[in-house]
Amino acid sequence: MNEKYCGKCGRPLQEEWTSCPYCGVEKRVQSLQTQQVQQEINTNEKKSFEDYIWVLPIIGALISLLALLFPSATVELTFIISVEARIWMWGYVYTRVGLKKESGFGTELDFMTVCMISTLLVIISAIMLIISANQVREDNKTAYQVKKQWLILGIILIFASIFWGIMMDILASGFWDTFEIGFGLIGPLIGGVLAIIGSLISK
Repeated sequence: MNEKYCGKCGRPLQEEWTSCPYCGVEKRVQSLQTQQVQQEINTNEKKSFEDYIWVLPIIGALISLLALLFPSATVELTFIISVEARIWMWGYVYTRVGLKKESGFGTELDFMTVCMISTLLVIISAIMLIISANQVREDNKTAYQVKKQWLILGIILIFASIFWGIMMDILASGFWDTFEIGFGLIGPLIGGVLAIIGSLISK
């Protein structure tokens, strides 16, 4: 026989009672078994949500790495002849003037230094996000234990994109007046935001 308990104050109640004489709440009578089941449901719902927080930083890391395959800055102009240029974060440059095409890594030291710093920040941060998120997935660590790491790595990803964009405008005045932002620059920003969100909702 399941003993009845008040759903509000938790005190034991007799079978014939329809309200709790201790707190006065009516029709809040639950059996101990019902209370335990409800607690288990709440725990499982919370646990299932927390179990998948690691997905956010992993998606963010993958987007950041994938973005490196796309140009960070693009331009296409048409005058007497068409001109097209694409620049990747890691320093690869493609240009087309009319039918003449050229591609290869930049030759200026300042340009390549900025590109290598930004690219290394993205790659290292993304790899560390994947490693730490996988540790949470395998229950070797909790999301709470790595939340600060996710926050810092997310900020670094955002910084890498902003740093590259600002330095391009410094190295070539009016750079963004001519070029448009490509997914190669937007991707790490998205990845950083997802990592930061994962950090902020981790408990």
